[in-house]
Amino acid sequence: MYKEEAIEHIRRHPEHHLKRDRSNKGYICPICGSGSGHNGTGITTKDGTHFTCWAGCYTNADIIDIIGKEHNEEDFNRKLELACNEYGINYTGLKTEQNYAKTERYTHNTHNTHNTHKEESGAKMDEIQDFTAQYTEWASHLAETDYLTRRGISEELQITFNIGFCKGWKNPKAPNAPASDRVIIPTSDYGYLARDIRPAEALNETERRYSKLKVGKAGIFNLQALPTYKEPVFIVEGEIDAMSIIQSGYPAIGLGSINYTRILLDYLKQTQTKPQFIICLDNDIRGQDASKKLKADLDGLGIESVEYNICPEYKDANEALVKNPQALKDKLAEAVDSIDKKRQEQKEAYLETSNRKYVRDFRNKVWTSISTPCWKTGFTSLDKELDGGLYEGLYVIGAISSLGKTTFALQIADQIAEAGNDVMIFSLEMARNELIAKSISRITAQEDRKNALSPRDITVYERLNASSMESIELVDKAITKYEGYGEHIFIFEGVGDIRVKTIREAIKQHINLTGNKPVVLVDYLQILAPYDEKNRTDKQEVDLNITELKRISRDYKLPIIGISSFNRESYTASVNMASFKESGSIEYSSDVLIGLQLSGIDDIKQSDTNKQAVRDFVDNAKKEIPRKVEAKIMKNRNGKVGGRIKLTYYPQFSLYSETEETSINFV
Repeated sequence: MYKEEAIEHIRRHPEHHLKRDRSNKGYICPICGSGSGHNGTGITTKDGTHFTCWAGCYTNADIIDIIGKEHNEEDFNRKLELACNEYGINYTGLKTEQNYAKTERYTHNTHNTHNTHKEESGAKMDEIQDFTAQYTEWASHLAETDYLTRRGISEELQITFNIGFCKGWKNPKAPNAPASDRVIIPTSDYGYLARDIRPAEALNETERRYSKLKVGKAGIFNLQALPTYKEPVFIVEGEIDAMSIIQSGYPAIGLGSINYTRILLDYLKQTQTKPQFIICLDNDIRGQDASKKLKADLDGLGIESVEYNICPEYKDANEALVKNPQALKDKLAEAVDSIDKKRQEQKEAYLETSNRKYVRDFRNKVWTSISTPCWKTGFTSLDKELDGGLYEGLYVIGAISSLGKTTFALQIADQIAEAGNDVMIFSLEMARNELIAKSISRITAQEDRKNALSPRDITVYERLNASSMESIELVDKAITKYEGYGEHIFIFEGVGDIRVKTIREAIKQHINLTGNKPVVLVDYLQILAPYDEKNRTDKQEVDLNITELKRISRDYKLPIIGISSFNRESYTASVNMASFKESGSIEYSSDVLIGLQLSGIDDIKQSDTNKQAVRDFVDNAKKEIPRKVEAKIMKNRNGKVGGRIKLTYYPQFSLYSETEETSINFV
């Protein structure tokens, strides 16, 4: 790897070293601790690579400078070496920029170069030093130290992991540094941990800082054994801690550093190995944060894991092994039991979703004569086709323009309210007064066709004032009748600002305040506001809204009627499922699909050569007053399909009738 590559990689991944503060807006300052309080913000950044500590520790410092400040180091190369150790990069193997440029493969700020770097990094794997011969030499001197034996690790286990000893070991990254006696713990053929065997109290500050040094390629201790384990595997930070757990009879791996979790995750992504893990990282803040993140990452890979503190009374697993080995074994057993208990709880929760529970509820309802609620539409022939009326579910009514789909749905809503049931109307196109005027006009036509008035006659004062006394009295009578059941009608008007979330909240509030389940009418589906702020196509928005309306009907056990427009291709054709605009989820999620069409259109031959004849039929039929219309049942999830209800439509009075009336000439 080239030096510039290492610098760029470290600067672009500050999260490997820093931890988020409690506000989640910045990072905890590793120097002064700013950001660790409940409300404090520590280090923040604008460009992702340079940071400012608001407690004043440093300004415009990158992650390499931060690591240097933690170690009171001013020399850049020394700071970079420390950072490389932290990030598992072989500092002594870095090449200079001059040689790097000669390769003609380094171009700043290009995506292709970034990918090339990755490929080259893989290609340079063969250049990494293989330490296996040195491991054999060092292992031959293991008997010269009892360091690990004193720490509770048996000689047999040390031999198993090819532990070695080097007297007068020299740091290859700092050949001028003083020599020291070290235990060598291999983490792979290409990397190892060199552990100073002197007691910590015998070391000065600098010696303590470098008492545990990683050499070569970063690796995870005992990772190669992971595929062989059938029982839960403990994840700890230190290699000696991992050996302590293995010494106690349980499988374990040692990360070596919480920054090496990415190595484990990459390994798990590339293999079929999916063991159960017990995460036991250090008890400090960084360790706890890393534990939570690691668990979330494992969850994302579908790998089962739990967090567990196996040594609450001790610094780490090795201290627990030395001071109280039986207590450590007991804690390890508890940890294994915890993951077994979690799996059992998950199993029991899953079994609760079987139909055994629900069939009991079903039987209780049947035996106690609890009926599924049904709301009659007020159209006798339609109720018959729908097996009694409206039930819990999503009903969609569609039609071409001028066929009165809003009028038809509004009349159903009024007739349900007149029967004493609540109705909630979400009108995205028409105002409240327009809907009321349509209802009043319809009532006048039902009471007295000869003196009935249109919605426009009622809402325009000059026209109402010019009407006959009989008509004025008829309007007053209609208003009085509407008032009688208007207490059951709740209209929510809005243009482009009603979302399905709004509908859900309104329904919830209505039920909480009144105790009544309403029939819900949405006019119309294609102009419901987007579900959220995400950028979707019109079809995706309609599909999502339809799915949510279906979910609302299921959650609250009530009928929802949605009005849908038709696509233009269906304006001169027989109604069918594909007629509904943006029809994907309308077709699949709805429980009942009802299409309004002109009577007789099915009898006309539908072909390219006959399109003009079809258009002429539609144009002429629309001019008729009253118009002959059919309500066609195209889908009925719990009943028969194909039924046709003959209706007579009086557009000037917003009235649908089930009887054929042609004797009165309306002009």
